[in-house]
Parts: sequence; structure tokens; C-alpha cells
Amino acid sequence: MKKTNAVGIISSSNVDGSSAALVRRMLKGAKDTGADTHEIILSNYNISFCKGCSGCTRPGSCVIRDDLEKIKEKLEKADCIILSSPVYAAAINAQLKNLIDRLGMLEFLTGSVFGGKYIALIATASGFGAKSAVNYLKMAVNSGMFSRSYLSGTLPVLLKGAKHISEIPKYLNKAYKLGIKLVKDHEKGKNYLFQNFLMNIVKSLIIKPSIKKNIVKYKDKEMHGVYLKLAERGLV
Repeated sequence: MKKTNAVGIISSSNVDGSSAALVRRMLKGAKDTGADTHEIILSNYNISFCKGCSGCTRPGSCVIRDDLEKIKEKLEKADCIILSSPVYAAAINAQLKNLIDRLGMLEFLTGSVFGGKYIALIATASGFGAKSAVNYLKMAVNSGMFSRSYLSGTLPVLLKGAKHISEIPKYLNKAYKLGIKLVKDHEKGKNYLFQNFLMNIVKSLIIKPSIKKNIVKYKDKEMHGVYLKLAERGLV
């Protein structure tokens, strides 16, 4: 049986900080459950800002030539993905927001990164905003129109005066257990049927048919890359 592939994204520039430590602890739980594990440190990559041009839909990749495709390749091969961020101004940090922006329209139309994956979300805040940051990430990973993701769990953390998460071992324990759950969810094929239930119905019955019609209509033009990615997975 093929091993589960779990990837953790560390978006903080402080690679030894609290959110990074929680990702690594979660990956330890995943590894101890039998998964292959990898971490992606966003600060090690050159990722420019999104231009909002939607130029990705024809070639099936972003027109900006930087390190985005290297990250996407790793995420597309993953079975489980951990997203983490420290909280700034009650929101996720700029590095992770920029990655989500760059996945943008292509991810919305194809779900090639998050679609079909098992996801865990981490946000760490000194005082407030951890839950709002996690809620934003929930929306982002569920944005794909043709392929939904499965949320295994979230870990919003308030440090409350602690300088590092190592001072609050209960959260490290929660991260470890969530890493185990993430892998087991994938191995069992847990479908989380009622996650975003109403929105998934609206997508299926109203939004998706219209979008699919346009993708097929323009499959040899501006939607060529989108069509090929969906066709590879039998979604059009």
C-alpha cells in the first residue's frame, strides 16, 4: 500500500517560531502513523505578487516565472496538507495570503492543489484573531469549484503571554494528535459529507453547471489549461 504523503507549509519567516513548531509536531504525528512527511518553508522561495490577470487559465500555470510552480508540484502530489500562519492584524500573514492569491483563479476552477486533499489548519496569535484566521483558511481551501477538500481539523492557538508554544505543551500534544488524525482520515477515505453541505449543493446545482459550460465552450481558447487539468481527472 502506498504511503500517505503529508506536506506542512510553514509561512512564518521565523522558522523556529510557534506556528513552525506546531507544523513539525503535526508532521511528527503523521510520520509516526506511517506517512511520508515534508515541510515547505515559504521564505525559502521567491513568490511574487499576483497580478490578477487570470492569465493562468490558458496555459494551466501562472504566467509569472518564479518559484510558485515548485511549490504547487509538491502540493499537488500531497494527500494531506497542513497550512500554518502566525496572526497579524487578526488575519493570516502576508506570505500565506500571497500563496493563496497566486493559486487564485486556477485553483478556484480546478481544485488541483486542495481538491480531494485532507487539510489541517494552524493559526497562532499572541492575543486574538486565531479563530478568524482559521476561518479565512477554511474558505480558501474550500474554494475549488470541481473538487472539494476535507477538513480533518483546526488548531487556533492563543499564546496569552507565552513567548513560544513550547511553554504550552497541551497545544503541541493537540498538534501531534491532529497529525495522526489527518493520516488516518486519508487512509480511511473519510468523506466529511456534511462539511459545507449547503454550499456544496449550491455549487453542484447552480454554479458548477454554468462554469463547466463555459470551460468546455472555450476549451481551445482561454480555458485550455483549465480544461486539460479537469479532463485529466475526469471532471469534464
